[in-house]
Amino acid sequence: MSGKEEFDRLYKQVKEFSNFIFSRKKYKHVFLRPFIPTTQKAEMIKEIIDKAEFDPKVSRLIILLAEKERMDILPGLAAALPDLWNESQGVVTYNVASAVSLTEDQKKKLHKKLEEMEGAPVYLKYHIDSDLIGGISLSKDNTIYDLSIRGSLSRMKEKITEG
Repeated sequence: MSGKEEFDRLYKQVKEFSNFIFSRKKYKHVFLRPFIPTTQKAEMIKEIIDKAEFDPKVSRLIILLAEKERMDILPGLAAALPDLWNESQGVVTYNVASAVSLTEDQKKKLHKKLEEMEGAPVYLKYHIDSDLIGGISLSKDNTIYDLSIRGSLSRMKEKITEG
């Protein structure tokens, strides 16, 4: 892949195809049912791809998934692509959960602090977690940094029960 612009273009096509197939019951059932012949599925996919004028790289990926009866992984694959791209480019991805939306200033400060800690570019994915009372929870790969009130209370409870 030649760069971020090409990745963005290909990613958009993969996501569009995945959303198109999995948001329509008719197509979803066809592509996920094992009793429908693979050749029939491949023909349908080629027809859709031709009409959409997808890049040959995206077309090959989708056809390969259909031929191997693995269309079921397409939504997960599409969701993981940005993180995989970032990783290949040396960018560290964090998931940031908060009880309420962070302000732009808070986001900038968090971004700057994490880049300083990592010594590398950082990409932050924000979402609201209604289970949090306050604070934030950060996760990177399999590591969680719980800076929330819930996390503090949980740690306090552990210390109390340990004696």
